[in-house]
Amino acid sequence: RYDLLVLASSIQIVLGNVLIYCFLTQGHGLIALAVINVSVGFLEYAIVLFAAWRSSTLGVGFSRALVDPGRRREILGYSSVMFVSSLGKRLRSAVDPIIIATVIGDVSVAIYSIGTRFPIFLVDIVGAVLGGQLLAVFSQSQGKTGSTEDSIRKFIMATRVSTIISV
Repeated sequence: RYDLLVLASSIQIVLGNVLIYCFLTQGHGLIALAVINVSVGFLEYAIVLFAAWRSSTLGVGFSRALVDPGRRREILGYSSVMFVSSLGKRLRSAVDPIIIATVIGDVSVAIYSIGTRFPIFLVDIVGAVLGGQLLAVFSQSQGKTGSTEDSIRKFIMATRVSTIISV
């Protein structure tokens, strides 16, 4: 149920931004912002965990017997590459403010951080709108027709639309 993941993420984004706006206009500071970010993050995880728990009580289960040992190595290999990639992105985004503060000054870090948030917002919006909806469309299409050709055709069309929107 990818729609629940999108819903949880959307709730986190909207509620977090509304609370941040309300608290900032009331004169609260960084501690309130930190508490809001942590709280809405936990709320998102709680929604996801509840959805996972609900689906497991509806007959969906997990067992080691269902795991293919050959696939395990393939998945772990992919996961390690994605972990290193994700770690690199995080390091890059964490090091930039330090370099800017050292070279230009502390005030410039705030301006830089605001500028870097806009692309992140756009990626979040495109991902939430297209990502969740497209997965549902592909799943339904594959289930109804059983045809991989139809899914491939829809995938190519969706890739074109996503590219146009994200550019």
